[in-house]
Amino acid sequence: TLELSRKAEQNVSRARSSGSTASSELATYTKAKGLSGEWKLKDSGAQDEAMKMMGLGYLFRKATKLARGLTLAATERDFRITTRASIIEIQEAYPWDGSAASFSRRDKRGKHNARVVRVRDGAVELHVEWGKPAAGNLIQTFKLNGPNELVIENQLALQVDERTGKPPKPAVFTYNQIYTRK
Repeated sequence: TLELSRKAEQNVSRARSSGSTASSELATYTKAKGLSGEWKLKDSGAQDEAMKMMGLGYLFRKATKLARGLTLAATERDFRITTRASIIEIQEAYPWDGSAASFSRRDKRGKHNARVVRVRDGAVELHVEWGKPAAGNLIQTFKLNGPNELVIENQLALQVDERTGKPPKPAVFTYNQIYTRK
């Protein structure tokens, strides 16, 4: 977890020193605007296993399968993520300048803090961290694989695997989610 946090901080520092601050938000937006659009889940990868590691129950894990829709919006000021599942909608917006934003956790167990860490070649890297229960962090990279396929690469690092009460193995659990443009 500490290693992923350091990596994210280094990426923010690099981005800021290379001019990716408020003064160049328009350039950042331009690089990432290809991600904007409505997306339909094609493959959730090993997301269910990640949720088990976080101690999320069967009903919650099955309910996430209803979350088939994702909307991304690269605006001039921020990167916006909207997830819809039936009558539930989760909205998040992260400024391009790397400043942290706080929202309810996606599993609805408290708050998380997150920020855009890097934008490169049209891909947006987001760093999310949270406390107990299931304290840890997640690095998500949103990138296109062609004009109509979105890949979200996930690197999950938890302090404890909630199933065993011990540090997880592997220390960083990775999985990809694949979406197609609607």
